[in-house]
Amino acid sequence: MSDRLEQFFPFELAYLVGVEILDRQHKEIVEQINEMYACVTNPAAPTRRLELLTRLANLAYAHFATEEQILRAHSFPAYLRHKATHEGFTRHLQEFRSKVATGETGLTPQYVELMKLWLVDHFTEWDQSYANFLREPQPSTSP
Repeated sequence: MSDRLEQFFPFELAYLVGVEILDRQHKEIVEQINEMYACVTNPAAPTRRLELLTRLANLAYAHFATEEQILRAHSFPAYLRHKATHEGFTRHLQEFRSKVATGETGLTPQYVELMKLWLVDHFTEWDQSYANFLREPQPSTSP
């Protein structure tokens, strides 16, 4: 990956949650955002942009499903609020992807920047809340 891409959305330790599969997925999502940014800041075919946006939507959907499964399994108290943030992002991303596919709008550097900002906030605020919860000793249910 070039330095220019790393400077747009560098992966930081603050995005790690201590669950290997989720940390790996966070890295994939950051890499995808970097690839999208490179595509929209350089001449590229509109079909490539749609392909990258579709891949991001698929990565996000798979990541959110995995994360939600883990949060349910650990009875995370803020699970429903967390899930709602995922649903909002996924819905917005799918609607935007549809608009790009029909030519109603285009994928721009500004839009990629907004996705980056949402993800940084989600990784560092929302995801860190469950990471802290998972690190805490859970009360025993046995007598």
